[in-house]
Amino acid sequence: MRAVIGPRVLKKFLRQGFMTHDLHAPILGAPEISAATTPAEGVAGIRAAVTAFRAHPGPFAPHFAYGPVSKAD
Repeated sequence: MRAVIGPRVLKKFLRQGFMTHDLHAPILGAPEISAATTPAEGVAGIRAAVTAFRAHPGPFAPHFAYGPVSKAD
């Protein structure tokens, strides 16, 4: 999957500028979001994730389907 299909699908998503997927499907490795989470907590979580992403100095773990993806991508 990663070696043949993954890079082609990633290239398609990058070219079109967005990804399409089931928004209700769980994200592999991510904690489940509680129904009790408030909007303010959700926004704080997104801000923390973006801050951590921007500050990350090294390579990222390979995506489960696409393989290695650069920070710019």
